[in-house]
Amino acid sequence: MKFILCNILHSPLNLLSRTSKNFSKVLSIHYFNTCTMRLLFCTMTNQCKITGPSLGAKAKFLCINRTQSRAVTGLLTGHNTLRGHLHLMGLSDSPLCRRCGAEDETSANILCECEALASLRHVYLGSFCLEPEDIKSIILGAIWSFSKATGLP
Repeated sequence: MKFILCNILHSPLNLLSRTSKNFSKVLSIHYFNTCTMRLLFCTMTNQCKITGPSLGAKAKFLCINRTQSRAVTGLLTGHNTLRGHLHLMGLSDSPLCRRCGAEDETSANILCECEALASLRHVYLGSFCLEPEDIKSIILGAIWSFSKATGLP
């Protein structure tokens, strides 16, 4: 984190103005770019089925706070505390979903398939069952609200 902050502090953009408001915006833009690169990396390496919202969502992404953006990014990229990811890292005994127990607890399962979350998915995301491609058309705030309602870790 120190390396990232040093680069931001010494960036040409930050030399123009050092107000805390602008510094916060620079950090937000950097955080968005980092999350975007993670999404692109996951997409290119097929580490996740969900490619996330369109890159045109940049302005909307900058409007949500850090906690919300972390949760949404983790859910879209699969780099989160769901059992499927923890099991891959050797931190969980079972990758099975805590709610339905039928499939691995992955972002794709939570957002698209888990039968135990179908009613919440319908309320917050507009459909009982989704395809991974459908996630691109859902606004980030809805994904955040769904994540919060499910009580995801």
